[in-house]
Parts: sequence; C-alpha cells; structure tokens
Amino acid sequence: MRPPRRDAPGEGGYEFGDAENVKFRGLAGLMQFVGWSGVVLGLVAAIWGFPRQGASVWSWVLWLFQISLPILVGVFTVRAAGAYKRIATTRGSDIHHLMDAVGEMTKLYTVQAVVVVLAMALIVLAMVLVSTNRLF
Repeated sequence: MRPPRRDAPGEGGYEFGDAENVKFRGLAGLMQFVGWSGVVLGLVAAIWGFPRQGASVWSWVLWLFQISLPILVGVFTVRAAGAYKRIATTRGSDIHHLMDAVGEMTKLYTVQAVVVVLAMALIVLAMVLVSTNRLF
C-alpha cells in the first residue's frame, strides 16, 4: 500500500491512498445502485400509478409528487456517485473531485429539503381544506 501523497509539485495536490480509494469505490458503487434503483422505481410508479381519465387535480398532484422525488433523488445520487468514483480512479485531483462530490450531495439534500417543505405545505393546505369542507 502506498502512502498518501501531499502537495506533489505539478500534480495538483493531495492524493488519497489505496485504502481510502477502496472506500470511495465502495461508496460510489452503493450510491450508483441506490440512485439507479430510485430512478427505476420512480419510472415504474409513473407508469403504474398514472391517474385515470377524469381524476381529480389532487390525484395528479400526488402522482407528480410520488414520481418526482425518487427520480430526482436518484439522479442526484448517481451524479454524486460519479464524483466519488473519480476520487478513486484518477490521480492528482482528489480534493477537486471530493469538492465536486460535496457539491452534488448539497444539491441532493437541497432537493430533499425543498420536497419536505412542499409536502408539509400540502399537508397543511389539505388539512385546512378538509376542516372547512372545501376539499370534497
């Protein structure tokens, strides 16, 4: 096992060692599996749960919400996995790739936070409409 290289002249900086690269490769593989699974499950839900003709607006909103979350999270997870994989498979740019991965993870969690806020707002709206007998 080679020791980590730090700030080698002309080669772009810190390089993770073999043990760290094994961990990054393993993480990237799991993230790719989970990400692509989310995309596939979102597409299956899109086909399986497509609202019938004459469905209410709420059925369409719920359907869009149900399919968008796994697809969006899946896509951002796959993108982050690619950045983690590049850490392990390239030389000379590990910190750059790590920061790319952190950026992708930030996007992923930003999307999830927005979805959670929207879900809470829709729940509150539905509760208000039901309590005032305006939903049904």
